[in-house]
Amino acid sequence: MKYLKLLVSAIFASMLIGLGGTVYLSCLNLATKNGGINYDLMKVIGSILFATGLYIIVVYKLDLFTGKVGHLIDNGFSYLKNLGIIFLGNLIGSALFAFLILGTRDGEALSEIAHTMVDTKLNDTYLSLFLLSIPCGFLMHFAVYTYKSLDKNPMKYLSVFLGVTVFILSGYEHVVANIFYITLSKSWNLNCILPIILMALGNALGAFVIPLFLKMRKNDNIEIN
Repeated sequence: MKYLKLLVSAIFASMLIGLGGTVYLSCLNLATKNGGINYDLMKVIGSILFATGLYIIVVYKLDLFTGKVGHLIDNGFSYLKNLGIIFLGNLIGSALFAFLILGTRDGEALSEIAHTMVDTKLNDTYLSLFLLSIPCGFLMHFAVYTYKSLDKNPMKYLSVFLGVTVFILSGYEHVVANIFYITLSKSWNLNCILPIILMALGNALGAFVIPLFLKMRKNDNIEIN
């Protein structure tokens, strides 16, 4: 039952990432259809609105791979089973939400925009994809960790929206969001597997930075202000 609840939580979490991805693509679609709307401005607006998905995830304490993988540092290899279930749930949820969007009136238009994005990613080098995934993992862990740590401080909300906006506008790679985009663009094939694995590893490596730093400071008995 514990792992079933974890799986369901992970499915819902990734559907919310799909929600964020949909509003981002919708902003780009709006700019594309209406030449009078500045495309770059809509990209910024879309990246800010994308963060709504992560905001709901942290409010309801749902399980997203990029927000949870950093816990591996404190919990050890026994946590790998949890991460495996979370990743599976995220894969199911993001793909499911993409199929839902494909059934809507704007589904094909959003699919075309996603296809352009996915082409760029899949034609990139493996090294580039891996490197671009690392800062995304760092930002996602920063956003989730800061939200939890600041408790009643209103700045905790800013951390979520800043983390997401920066990763999108910087072109960093988020493995769960990319699973959504790949599914929405109908681009799944064997060539997608290795990039997904590399992005997951890169996100994990970036997410380890803050926990490792805090653990090092704690072991050295240095007070963190």
